[in-house]
Amino acid sequence: HYVYDNPPSEATARFYAACIASALAAAHAKGIVHRDVKLDNCLIGEDGYVKLGDFGCARIFDDCSAMQDFGGSRGGANSYCASSYRAPELCRAILQKTQNEKRKDAVKMSYNRAVDLWSLGVILFELLIQRNLLTDDAVCRAGEDPDSDDKDSTSEMERFLQHGSLQAYAEASDHHRWQHRYAFDTSSESRSLLNSLLRAEPAERLGSVQASLDFLPPAGS
Repeated sequence: HYVYDNPPSEATARFYAACIASALAAAHAKGIVHRDVKLDNCLIGEDGYVKLGDFGCARIFDDCSAMQDFGGSRGGANSYCASSYRAPELCRAILQKTQNEKRKDAVKMSYNRAVDLWSLGVILFELLIQRNLLTDDAVCRAGEDPDSDDKDSTSEMERFLQHGSLQAYAEASDHHRWQHRYAFDTSSESRSLLNSLLRAEPAERLGSVQASLDFLPPAGS
């Protein structure tokens, strides 16, 4: 909870995001998808740089374009990414797996390294806004409790998917607790970066089709 007790400046938040992006670039270049990118796994060193830790849920793939692996060292839905950091496609894939786990003919939904980019966007959102993007969301928590009857048809994630991007989602309603801070206390450059990362469609996320994450300035600049 360091970032909530000691809110970073916008420049510092973007610096931290650049550090995480650099770590993801190195991992993705080696065919590694982290799958658990969240603030708790970001460690600030004595030099002020952020290190990305806990690769216990990571997977190595020869081709990072598509994967259907839902396993993990701890098993179950929690073997990848805390619910509030899960990308939409991963939420849908987990939900489908939970609903169809007994069907032998079920078609598995795939995902790719873009799930890490969504999580990076959520982290940057938290650093800048000091709030989580989607809180206590039924769709985000899909698969955590197979016996749950929680099927909230108006969940935050579903509303986000309807709008497709953070900017459209923010403009669609004035009920968001973070909307004022997003619109008036965040620079247009940071809003643009957030909107480029937090896209419902994985292929539209900034960095999703690049060999490396070079959309942020070097962490030392």
